[in-house]
Amino acid sequence: MVEVMICVVLGVLLGEAIRRWRSRRAMARAKVGQAALFLIGAKRPDVGRRWSLGRVRADAEEFRWEPRWPWTRLREVPADLRFVRVRQQQGREWLWLPAGVSVIECESSDGPVWLWVMDTQMKHVVAMIRS
Repeated sequence: MVEVMICVVLGVLLGEAIRRWRSRRAMARAKVGQAALFLIGAKRPDVGRRWSLGRVRADAEEFRWEPRWPWTRLREVPADLRFVRVRQQQGREWLWLPAGVSVIECESSDGPVWLWVMDTQMKHVVAMIRS
């Protein structure tokens, strides 16, 4: 039983280290102007409670979210997003969101949209939403 717990803890730590390394690498590519994809989760709080994983091209002029998989619940994010605020994870979000992310709250003509993004990529993503 102890061996299993040690393996689980090591797996979580290794996975977290790899995710953070990929996030920093994507941000470094974006700063240089190379093509990079940011992993960003999206949710429409008035429609459902589940987050959908997607990607955003970092070198694009506009913010365009694409679902990561074809079976993702949320198929698209409205194009007319307006930035509202950035906040840290609250309540039960700690269970469902990765560590080291912030939630960006936006408004659109279809209602509110929440996005989670890695803290290292947040300024770049907020600038894309505002432009």
